[in-house]
Amino acid sequence: MVCAVVAVAAGGCGSDQDQTAAVPGTTGTPRQRAVAAGHAFLRRYVDPDGRVVRRDQGGDTVSEGQAYAMLVAVALNDRTTFDRVWGWTAKRLRRPDGLLSWHWAGGTVTDRQPSADADLDAAHALRLAARRWRRPGLARTARAMADAMRGAEIRDGVVMAGPWATARGLTNPSYYDPRALAALHMDDVARATRALVATVTAGGSRPPTDWATLGPPAAPTSPPSGAGPPAYGYDAARVAIRLAASCDPDDRRIAANLTSLKTAAPARHPVFTVARAAVAHARRDGAHSADLLDQASAQDHAQPTYYGAAWVALGRLLLDTDLLGRC
Repeated sequence: MVCAVVAVAAGGCGSDQDQTAAVPGTTGTPRQRAVAAGHAFLRRYVDPDGRVVRRDQGGDTVSEGQAYAMLVAVALNDRTTFDRVWGWTAKRLRRPDGLLSWHWAGGTVTDRQPSADADLDAAHALRLAARRWRRPGLARTARAMADAMRGAEIRDGVVMAGPWATARGLTNPSYYDPRALAALHMDDVARATRALVATVTAGGSRPPTDWATLGPPAAPTSPPSGAGPPAYGYDAARVAIRLAASCDPDDRRIAANLTSLKTAAPARHPVFTVARAAVAHARRDGAHSADLLDQASAQDHAQPTYYGAAWVALGRLLLDTDLLGRC
């Protein structure tokens, strides 16, 4: 059993099936595995009051995590958890303009700036919940958030990193979520942001970077702090997952071309492994995608993290089920 958990990161000790045999959530149908991963994330990281706690990062909370839990709860048809998470989020993070302050710690908001990925994911979750549970009030809230994004977080049709980045033309390619934009009837934004992602990845022939500038021309760039060169990191790993889960063939084509991700980053963190699974999924290699998703589950089991658990759950739900919508 020790070998089954550790060898995934080390790269040895038998076959992929042997390495994951003792890991919860790696047996059953793909749908059962996705549901198990979703329950595991909610159980481990959502407090009774609805706060999503980054237990491995000092116990703080980010708007992104609240949105992830909302999406997972909708997928699992868990209305009780959804209401708790959204209730906490709306009470403590929602700003007067409807967007979400991104960081909360020590009992208070520590940074009121929104992050566009969290706003988009939360609006998407609200829209899905409104449809699934026939709650039109949630649909109105989702629409208001989308409208607020248009006013503060979108420039030249492209999703920016947040209001703070709009004037600078700074975007994060992993904030592009074609499923969310389609659900919110923001097709124009999807087209413009897809074009940017295609440009900065050269159609998928090179890895995405965490940060990019709007241009023209759009180009990879250093982090906002200016520290370090453009890089494929923990943010950028989400690009392949979101593209592979898209209903648009142009998005899936870019994802299928991202074969360089196999060597672009260390494989030990689950989000990078789920990204590689997404590439395999986009290339219609279901067996390889399934093996990689099981490896990601094993990695998270060996070294649990909030971010890893979130993307094991979301990756499985997006790639292997229609619980977050179908094309």
